[in-house]
Amino acid sequence: MRLSIAIPAFNEGAHIERIVREIHDELQKVESDFEIIVVDNGSTDNTQTVLMPLTKQMPRLWICRVFPNRGYGNGVLEGLAAARGDIVGWTAGDGQVRAVDLRGMYEKMRREGAIFYKVKRTVRHDGILRVVQSNMYNFIFHALFPSSIGRVSDINGHPKLFQRSFYESADLASADWFIDAEIIIKALRSGTPIREYPV
Repeated sequence: MRLSIAIPAFNEGAHIERIVREIHDELQKVESDFEIIVVDNGSTDNTQTVLMPLTKQMPRLWICRVFPNRGYGNGVLEGLAAARGDIVGWTAGDGQVRAVDLRGMYEKMRREGAIFYKVKRTVRHDGILRVVQSNMYNFIFHALFPSSIGRVSDINGHPKLFQRSFYESADLASADWFIDAEIIIKALRSGTPIREYPV
């Protein structure tokens, strides 16, 4: 398996079919050996009902159900634990980043032989409060971890893709939102180059 992408989804019944189809269609343009692992992360809406028929149409799609919800990070960890790819990673189930950008980042990662690639959001369509919160979060992160300055700018930007060897050595543990910061910290401490793909 060349690529595994995990998608934690919490109450995304209205969007998850479109997101999965778009990712599937984009990835198969550049890779024949991939899998998409959607983690139904304790959804109480129709997410599971929407996903199950898709597995019959897409043999590269796997569904993992976690109930009750035990945190965003736990959903990511469940998906990564099931992943079989040489390159593994995750993206959000809300369609924040276009599938074509995931494809572009994966192509660039393969072409460069990179260990760790992540998205850097250059334009944000969030509300002003969300943008301010994100900027403050990144500022505090850089203050606490000065080695990140100039190496990574958007801590929570995803998709995040990395070689299996890095994933196995990182030993990720955060079951909550801190998982994005945890993987960056572990990359910094191990000297792993972090490359950012602007979207």
